[in-house]
Amino acid sequence: MLHAVDDLDWETVRSSFTTEVEIDYTSLWGGEPETLTADQLIDRWRQLLPGFDATQHLIGPVAVTEADELTASCSINVRATIASATRPGWSRDATSCVWSGPTDPTGESPP
Repeated sequence: MLHAVDDLDWETVRSSFTTEVEIDYTSLWGGEPETLTADQLIDRWRQLLPGFDATQHLIGPVAVTEADELTASCSINVRATIASATRPGWSRDATSCVWSGPTDPTGESPP
C-alpha cells in the first residue's frame, strides 16, 4: 500500500483500507490520535504528497495488537524520506501509525 502512496496511485491505496481507520501521527506532528474514514485520510495524503518531488515510505515490523475472525488492528513504524528542492534531505519517522479494520478480503465492514 505504501508503494501505491509513493506512486500517487490513490485507487490502489483506497482498495487497501476498510471504511474507517485509526491513525496516530502524534510522534510526527503532535496532536491526538484520530479516527477517520479512509477517504478522509486519502484526501489528506492527496493534498500533501504531490507537493514533493518524490517520496519513499518504508515500514518496520507490523505488530498485530488485536485480532478476531473479522477484524485486526496493528501498529507499524513508518519512515518517510521526502525529496524536495526546497527541503533537501528531509525525512520523518512516524513511530506508531495504527491501522485497524476488517480482515474480510471483500473490504466490507463487519455487521
